[in-house]
Amino acid sequence: MKFARWAFAFLFVLALALLAADAFAQVYATEKTRSEFLNSFSAHDVLSRFRDNKYGAHGGGSADSGGGRDFVGQRVNSWTAFVINDEARPGLPSKIREDISARLLKAGARIIEQTQSSEGLETRYELGKSRGLVLILPLYVVNPKDVVGARRLCPGDTAVGMSIRVAETWSPLPADQRQDQPHFRPLW
Repeated sequence: MKFARWAFAFLFVLALALLAADAFAQVYATEKTRSEFLNSFSAHDVLSRFRDNKYGAHGGGSADSGGGRDFVGQRVNSWTAFVINDEARPGLPSKIREDISARLLKAGARIIEQTQSSEGLETRYELGKSRGLVLILPLYVVNPKDVVGARRLCPGDTAVGMSIRVAETWSPLPADQRQDQPHFRPLW
């Protein structure tokens, strides 16, 4: 009978220790788990130098984050509608990727890979304890009235829209023990 009590007490203490250890492995999203790049990123700022300043622009976006075991996932989705000159349109996504890459390097990031996927131009990076993915979706033409209202566009100008998405994971674990990768699938 004494053995059964000791065994029960041991199993109870072991279960508490495992629950406590699991609680310490949980990571929650805070401003400190966002890289300097993600904290300061604004698609409007990036796109403003490429748009025609004779016209206005508008946009929007969303952000979400989720904590979990060993890492935090965070995403920012931005879109902007603006007017550009037709001559500036070819190669615009590549120029925007170059601009974002320069911002990443200025923040101290290491660019891991730049590819073109079926979704758009992708840039993978590491910055401190963060791993990130920037996706620049293809440029698309929008109704000029959605950008400039009743005002007419000058010949050679086109109203366009563009979306930029950033996904980032942060983990306190050493790089060789991490299994997290940023993605755009739902976090929940």
